[in-house]
Amino acid sequence: MQERADVEWKFARSKLWISFFEEGGTCPPPFNIIATPKSIYYLFHWFYKKFCGQTKSAKKEHMRTIRIVKGRKERKERKEG
Repeated sequence: MQERADVEWKFARSKLWISFFEEGGTCPPPFNIIATPKSIYYLFHWFYKKFCGQTKSAKKEHMRTIRIVKGRKERKERKEG
């Protein structure tokens, strides 16, 4: 009985420790306020995708989609007006 209680206590303690860690975090709390190489990589990756990631064909496709939606909206307004 004593051996089982010790094992269960260790599991409960481990579960409590794990609950303090963020999902996907690389460091436990108080150390997660310092920028890690992983967070810096994700930041640069986000900037690249946001500002440089779209190719010309992707931009053209996006503009084509906007034109289609705008045309449908104008036709709908003409029918209602």
